[in-house]
Amino acid sequence: MADTAIKDDEDKKEYFDSEEELDEKIEKLAMWILSSEHFISFTGGN
Repeated sequence: MADTAIKDDEDKKEYFDSEEELDEKIEKLAMWILSSEHFISFTGGN
């Protein structure tokens, strides 16, 4: 087993941002995208 493999339930725990924190992160990401000269997004869609 890889050393980085999930070992217990605590490692599997998901973390969620508050609505305010998520809004701040979205705003920051949007500003980075708008101010960039080039932008590529890998979405995993076919």
